[in-house]
Amino acid sequence: VSDDSLLKLRAIFPEKMIVAALDIIDRTNVVYFSTPWGHSEYQVMGSTGSYTVFLDLRNSKVPHSCTCPAFLSSVLMQGAHIMV
Repeated sequence: VSDDSLLKLRAIFPEKMIVAALDIIDRTNVVYFSTPWGHSEYQVMGSTGSYTVFLDLRNSKVPHSCTCPAFLSSVLMQGAHIMV
């Protein structure tokens, strides 16, 4: 990850969240799935379970979503992080 990308991430997310996300990526615990009809999602293996990240949910008020507890708490309930 470039220094510029890290600066952009730090402007939006807390350092603890960035470090945790980069750790998951470093451990290759992210799998990308794509269908022939254009649907894509990521499967993330965290310390307490496996979660699905949905991108470009066209008919939803929240265009991006994750089944993990952190997304539910930080984004949906607290509105603490911007998801655009």
